[in-house]
Amino acid sequence: MNRIGIAFDIDGVLIKGKFVLPEGVRAIQRVKAAKVPFVLLTNGGGTTEVNKARELSEKLHTEIKSSQYSNLLVIRKMILSHTPMAHLAKKYSQTETESVLIIGKDSCKKAALEYGFKYPILSGEILAVCPEVWPFKHSVNNYEPTNIDRKVGAILSFHDSEDWGRDIQIVCDLLRTGGDLRHVVEPKHHTHRRRHYIGQQLPIYFSNGDFVWSNNLPLTRFAQGSFLHALEGVYSRLSGGSKLKYTMYGKPHKPTYDFAKHAIDTYAAELYGADALQDSGRLYFGIGDNPESDIEGANRAGWTSVLVKTGVYEGGKHEANLLVDNVEEAMLIPTENRKKIYQQLFQEGVLVAKKDYNLPKHNEVDVPNLHVIKALQSLESRGLVHVQFSWQYYYYFLNDAGIEYLRKFLHLPTEIVPRTHIKTAKAPGVRPGREERPRNERRDGGDGYRRRDDGEKKEGAAGDFRPEFRGGVGRGGPRPAQV
Repeated sequence: MNRIGIAFDIDGVLIKGKFVLPEGVRAIQRVKAAKVPFVLLTNGGGTTEVNKARELSEKLHTEIKSSQYSNLLVIRKMILSHTPMAHLAKKYSQTETESVLIIGKDSCKKAALEYGFKYPILSGEILAVCPEVWPFKHSVNNYEPTNIDRKVGAILSFHDSEDWGRDIQIVCDLLRTGGDLRHVVEPKHHTHRRRHYIGQQLPIYFSNGDFVWSNNLPLTRFAQGSFLHALEGVYSRLSGGSKLKYTMYGKPHKPTYDFAKHAIDTYAAELYGADALQDSGRLYFGIGDNPESDIEGANRAGWTSVLVKTGVYEGGKHEANLLVDNVEEAMLIPTENRKKIYQQLFQEGVLVAKKDYNLPKHNEVDVPNLHVIKALQSLESRGLVHVQFSWQYYYYFLNDAGIEYLRKFLHLPTEIVPRTHIKTAKAPGVRPGREERPRNERRDGGDGYRRRDDGEKKEGAAGDFRPEFRGGVGRGGPRPAQV
């Protein structure tokens, strides 16, 4: 299992809202027992990796480590949306004169401190200095006033905003004042201009762009991406049409998948030795419930994308390599078996499977029959095969899009095509099933039907010919009497 690496999403895959998905528990236990290097890769956050790992360990009834040290390498196993942003601590908030604004719940500040940011501040700490910044009902009793002499050098959205109006107001204030808190909270800096001049914009970072997320309610909830859309609209109106500039982390963006790949490789080195760290042949799987983040991100990274139906996915088109009912089903088909199925399908162009989920072996492919059905159902969901059902059998026919997909998956040259697409060569000028002969020559040599020669009399029955029809069975007459 050294040649495989897996990144599991959490919400909608292992858990859903407050409920644990039993399939998720079994899937994690299975990959741990098989010693498959894996990480938990989520667009969630708002806490520390240690706390999230502890919380998930209790829910899944199995130990989940946030990270560990091995040969001086930090092995990240719990990757929250803001985990890859830790490297920004070397760039911002390292001096007494600079802070960073952290958007999200209060626990995000603790995470920022653990990453190495020396002076992270929260929106509530700004309101503790000047409640008029957001002159509506709110509580600042639990916050210490921040030092307004420190300029805000960057804005980092770690998690979902708990008060959109408050945070949009503060972010826009900082953008209009270049991060100078004194110009935000002190009345002497008041200006009568309707819009402040926005020059060099403060750097803004978002930990993910998910528009919605799922819990135990029937409808999805707004996420950090929704907040970003609202902020963009306000900023555009405020600045006279300028576009908000920002850097995005999280799924589906490249920095997060680069981070996850390195974490998987490092975990593999811990399990199988240092050589596994640089294994260029490893197959990476990204398993998630959101086509716009999990699936798109895995596809962009060149991974095998697996979409589960236990989260926000509600049907329709998708670009996943594999569509499954739940995460345990994704663990069901080994990579070797999937390759055998695809090879047989590509070779023949059609594959037949009996509707028997308990059949221990498919009659053409040396794998369980269930694996064949599930693998081909996944291809069908992507429009790569079309299926017909007849008398307890599924008939899966490969189409042109499926041919191209399997050719890439199996690394086959373009000249190789399925048998159903091989055209039989025909001899020029000869119709199929007929031998070549001179034009107008009769096949029967002239002894068959032919035209009359000139002067030849027409033959036929005499003019007084009177045909007679006798009655009988089948001729309309009565049936003979029975003796």
